[in-house]
Amino acid sequence: MFFIRDRCEGLLHDQSITNREKKTGKLEGTSLSKGQIPFNMEKDIDRRCLEHAVHMFMKTGTAEDAFDIFFCYMEMFMGDYHTSKRMIEMLSEFEQNASSLLTKHRDHYSHSVYVFILGLAIYETSEFFRRTYKEFYKFEDEHKAAHHFLEYWGLTSLFHDIGYPFELPFEQVKSYFEDTGKTFDSKNDPFITYKNIEDFISLSEDEKNAVNALDDNLYSSACNICNLLALNINEKLGNEYNVDVESLTETITDKPIHPDKFGGFMDHAFFSSAILFKKLVEELDKLKPEHIDVISAIMLHNSFFKFFITGNYKKNYHPLNAQLHPLAYMLMFCDELQCWNRISYGKNSRRETHPMWCHFTFSGNKIIALYAFDTEEQNKIDHYEYEYRQWEANAKIGDMPILKEYSSIKTGKFLDDIQRIVLLDDDKINLNVGFKTERAAINRTVYMSDSSYTSLHNFTVALFGRRKHKYDGVMFLTAEDIKELEDSFSQQSLEFQLSSVSRAKHFAEYLHNIGCFYTDRPIGLEMLSEFTPEQMAVIGPLEHDRWENEKYYMGWVYGTKYQEITNDKKLSKALREQFRMNCLLGVDYDDLSEEEQDKDTKPMELLIKLIKQFDGLRIYKL
Repeated sequence: MFFIRDRCEGLLHDQSITNREKKTGKLEGTSLSKGQIPFNMEKDIDRRCLEHAVHMFMKTGTAEDAFDIFFCYMEMFMGDYHTSKRMIEMLSEFEQNASSLLTKHRDHYSHSVYVFILGLAIYETSEFFRRTYKEFYKFEDEHKAAHHFLEYWGLTSLFHDIGYPFELPFEQVKSYFEDTGKTFDSKNDPFITYKNIEDFISLSEDEKNAVNALDDNLYSSACNICNLLALNINEKLGNEYNVDVESLTETITDKPIHPDKFGGFMDHAFFSSAILFKKLVEELDKLKPEHIDVISAIMLHNSFFKFFITGNYKKNYHPLNAQLHPLAYMLMFCDELQCWNRISYGKNSRRETHPMWCHFTFSGNKIIALYAFDTEEQNKIDHYEYEYRQWEANAKIGDMPILKEYSSIKTGKFLDDIQRIVLLDDDKINLNVGFKTERAAINRTVYMSDSSYTSLHNFTVALFGRRKHKYDGVMFLTAEDIKELEDSFSQQSLEFQLSSVSRAKHFAEYLHNIGCFYTDRPIGLEMLSEFTPEQMAVIGPLEHDRWENEKYYMGWVYGTKYQEITNDKKLSKALREQFRMNCLLGVDYDDLSEEEQDKDTKPMELLIKLIKQFDGLRIYKL
C-alpha cells in the first residue's frame, strides 16, 4: 500500500491538461460527471481507489474483493473494465464450474491478485530489484520507474493465468484415468489437443501493423505470435541459455498441439500470452516493446523456462537472473511463493493440507516467508509427522511421505524448487522459508448465498440504471438497454463506479440478515419475489452503513450547511449531489428523509428482479 500511496505519487498525471485547465478555467476531471474536479485530482483519487481495493482484499482474500483490483487496474490502464471483462470472468467461471471434475486444481483468480500484491511489496522493499528494473528500462526518476512497474507488472501478474480455460478440458480427460486407478500415459492414452492453431497464432493485419509500429524493430520479421514470443525470449535469454529463435518458435508452436512432447501437459501460459496479445492490440492505441516483454514473461512462467529454456536435466542449468528479464523473474518468483489461501476445486486437492496464510517479513535484501497451517488440520499434520519419522527410522526405504506444501516446506524442497527457477543470494534477494500452525487468521464472513455470481459488472450496471427514470422498475433489460447503461456507467469516475460495485457485492450480506439467500440451484423452499416493508427496514440501515464506511475509507469528511448548499442554483446538480453526500455522513438512517432512505432501499428492490435475469438466480427464504 505504501508503494501505491507514496512511490506512485503523480501516477497518470498529465501536465499539459493541467496547463490547459489553468488557461481555459475549465476543469477536465471526472467525479460524478465530467468537468467537476481537476484532471490530476481525479487520477489521485483513482490511485486511492486502487490502494483501498488492495487493503480490502488483503483483509479477506475473497474473489469478490479480487474483482475490485481487476476492475481498478483495467479502468486505469486498459480503457475500461467492460471491454476486457470476459478474459477475467471466463477464468473464474471455468474454475468454479468445471474444476470439480479434476483430480487436482486450485484457484487462479484470487491467486493472480495475490501475485500482483506480492510483487508490489517486493519492489517496494528490495533496493536490488528497484535498481535492476530502473536500469533495464533506463529510468532515472524513481516515481516514473514505479509508475512503469505498476502498469506492466499489473498486466503481467493479473493476466498470467487467463489461458487456464484451455488447460482445464485437457486435465479433465487426464483425470478420468486417475479416477480409474491408472496413471495417465500420453504415449498410449487418448488426450485432447487443439486444431486450427495456425489461424489462432497468425497475425492479423491490425496485429502486423501494431508489431511493425513498435519502436524496437526487433520484431519486424515476426511471422506469428509464437515467432514474436521467440524473438523476445531469444533477445533476453538466448546467449545465457544457448537457445535460438528457430528452436524457441518450434517448441512454443508445439505447446497446444503436441502435449505428448511435454510429458502429457498442456501449457496454459501459451494461451494466456496469445489471448492477452490479441486483446492488447484490440484495445490499445499503440503497442510498446514492454507489452511484448509482458507476454513473454507470461509464456515463461509455467513450465517453458523450467523444462525447455534451462532444461532441468541439462548440465548448463542455472536459475534466472532478474537483470535478464525483470518481469519474468518477478512473475516466476511470486507465482511460486503464492501457495496460501487458494480455494481447492479438484477432488484430491480438497483433501490435501495447504497453508491458509503467509506471514512475510521484508528486511533489506532478505525475505522471510512463514507459511501458516490451520490448527484444524493438526490431525493430518500429526499423521504425516508420524509416517515421516517411521520412514526415517526405516533408513528412508520406499517413497517419502508427502503432505503437499507442508512436507515440501518442512523438507526444504519448496525453497530448493524456487532457487532452481530464480536466482536468490545474499547480494540480491535472499529467501528464508518456514512454517507454523495457528488458528485461522483470515477475516472472512461466509454467507449461504451461492452461485457463480461472477457478473458483478452486470449487476452493478443494472443497479446504476435505476437513476434513469426510463429504467426505474423495468423487469427486463434488452441488449440495447444494457449497452446504453454501460456507456452511461463508464462516464462516472472510478470512485463512483466502485461504489456501485460495492453495493452489489453486499447483497448476500443483506439477504443473510433477513433470513434469505440466493442460489442458482432449484431448492424446495419458498421463493422471495419482493421485499416486505419489514425486510426493507433491515436492509436500509445496512446499506446506509456500507455507504458511510465506503466514504470514510475514501477520505470523505463531514460537510455543513446542507440546505444552503443544495439549494444554491449557482452550483451544478452534480456538485450539489457531492455536497449532499458530505452532509449525510454521520446522519443516522432513521433521521434521513424518506427521499434519502429510498436511495438506500430502491436499488435493492430493483436487484431482486434483475438478479434472476443476469445469472438465473433465485432468492429463497430459510
